[in-house]
Amino acid sequence: MNQAKDVMTAQPLTIPSSTELKDTIELFMTSSIHCAPVLDANGDVMGLLTDVSLVKASLRRYLDPEKHEKVAHHQDLMEPAMTVEEDESLQGVVKAMLKSSTHRVVVLNKQRRLIGIISPKDMVRFVMGEQKMSTDLRTELETVRQESQKLAKELEDVKNNLDRYRKLFLDTPHMMHSVDATGTILLANKKIHEVLGYNPGELIGKTLRELYPPEIQTEAMRGLQRIIESGKYHVPMTELIRKDGERVRVDIASSSLKDAKGKFMSTISISRIVDSATLLKALDSAIGSGGTSVHG
Repeated sequence: MNQAKDVMTAQPLTIPSSTELKDTIELFMTSSIHCAPVLDANGDVMGLLTDVSLVKASLRRYLDPEKHEKVAHHQDLMEPAMTVEEDESLQGVVKAMLKSSTHRVVVLNKQRRLIGIISPKDMVRFVMGEQKMSTDLRTELETVRQESQKLAKELEDVKNNLDRYRKLFLDTPHMMHSVDATGTILLANKKIHEVLGYNPGELIGKTLRELYPPEIQTEAMRGLQRIIESGKYHVPMTELIRKDGERVRVDIASSSLKDAKGKFMSTISISRIVDSATLLKALDSAIGSGGTSVHG
């Protein structure tokens, strides 16, 4: 019977917990990976770092660089590592995958040291692409294959979401900003400066009230409170105000960034300009339903 060690990717890329975040970001980008095990000083697996977690860790580091420079400072953002021993059966591997939030299983040897990792693609490759499998083994793995195909689809969905997430934050062509609990702008990327007519860095230290027209400012602060309380908020259409006083219609999605104790640190907001086609569609829908739009 085939075992975990027969399917795994041996000696996968791992990240020492002492690695600096900037080096980890570079590693993720150059290696085109979305997830990697993090090892502590003793070689034990601390968890799995995803690129979504890496984005959150990077923003946390931006807000407080002295305390969040290393990967080890962000263990609370890591996903739990689902592990199996090298002689675990393929059925056992699939069961572990189904329980794993990352759809990956870390393979350990008898000394509890990481020797490999198994992703849904590893399983699919083994089940579907191994030409030397015996007929008996193919029969034995029929159930595993069905589960693997399901996991592979889930992986693609996750990969696509992570790619979009990374595009929004690391390579973003969209506007991005972050504010603290008082509404003070802590971070604003190049795009939002350009769209709103500010010089690079000029928005830092300003408040939400300076981003929104007067009649929307109160609702914007209520939206901030909702993010603090519920963790996220989406406004499909509102307005930001440029430095010269002109208005820009935007779609804004926000979520909260918390510290290791769960305390709110800041928002993370992505916004994009609402083009005329989108606006007309929204107005058409509002007229058809007899409703009105609420800005936030």
